Amino acid sequence: MSRKPLCKKRGRKDKRGFKNFKQIQEIVKTDGQTGQKDWDELIVLENTFPKGLFLQSWRWGEFQNKIGHKTFRFQIKASKNSKLQALIIQHELPMGKSYLYCPRGPVIASEVNKESIKEYLLDFVEKIHLLSRQTGSVFLKVEPPWISPEQKDLLDLLKESNFHASDKNIQPKTTRVVDITKSDLELEASFKPKTRYNIRLAQKHGLNIKETKDIDSFFGLLQKTASRDGFKTHSKNHYLNLMECFQEDKKEKKQPFTKIFFAEKNKELVGAILIMFHYPNVYYLHGAFSYEHRSLMSPHLLHRHVMEKSRSLGFKNYDLWGIDEKRWPGVTRFKEGFGGTISNLAGSFDLVLDKSWWQAYKTISSLRKLWRR
Repeated sequence: MSRKPLCKKRGRKDKRGFKNFKQIQEIVKTDGQTGQKDWDELIVLENTFPKGLFLQSWRWGEFQNKIGHKTFRFQIKASKNSKLQALIIQHELPMGKSYLYCPRGPVIASEVNKESIKEYLLDFVEKIHLLSRQTGSVFLKVEPPWISPEQKDLLDLLKESNFHASDKNIQPKTTRVVDITKSDLELEASFKPKTRYNIRLAQKHGLNIKETKDIDSFFGLLQKTASRDGFKTHSKNHYLNLMECFQEDKKEKKQPFTKIFFAEKNKELVGAILIMFHYPNVYYLHGAFSYEHRSLMSPHLLHRHVMEKSRSLGFKNYDLWGIDEKRWPGVTRFKEGFGGTISNLAGSFDLVLDKSWWQAYKTISSLRKLWRR
């Protein structure tokens, strides 16, 4: 059942002055499977690499609800087909305030012309302003799935809709994507020599690669890796909920799902990776590796194994998900060893919804940066 519009359409404008208000719909959880199918139709159509549109899928919204965030789904339709849609996630700030976040969105149908996109974006912005009055939101952050600078027209339209570029990205702006439709020989030939050598070395050590649902062991190794390498992990419940919300449905092959793969030596866990599958793409999200067994080269063999398995299932691209030579030099060099192409997405853009609180937020953020130095 769809929720009734917050205000009625009165001719071209409603009483608050919003244009085409009836076009914008909020889809709620009670829509069930019907709502999910309708929502994911555009996601599947537009999920060409390196967009990462599992972050806009119905399941990602359900996952965010599970971990305690409120979500809002907006669609603009024409001729019964979705033309623009956005999954919005609310994040709490102090003093009853919040900000809204749209990861890898909004998603726009590829056939929509420039003039229509401009109108749809303006309608979307108007609805977001209305939502912010209810949620106490200071700003909306979007990280659109557009490649820069190839889709400059879309970025210009975003800026014309009062969004401005932000230097704070939540999702990685730059990623490395490997074409896994190649034959085994072609694929490995695209790897760097050192990576090929390490794969052979791991094979000689007799590592066993297996698929698993053992969250406890995965999380235990992840914590050790995080402590050693100086990064933070989510809670164990975060990964439990992720696996629960993204279970494989063999009847719906284009629904996103997650899998965990272990590398073992004599039944001892030495490496693990958590992978998101969302046709036609595969995404490397999390990895954990034993420092004591680093000479076994388990990370190299794990990725090689998942690439091969993904290809056998009909997937086409393996996204190593996030590179940055300054922030993550070691990880970036490791991923570089698998070849592929570098893709630069448009980055992050903010829409200010409350100017006074926005200024306060920016000031506090700047002070925090100085404190960390």
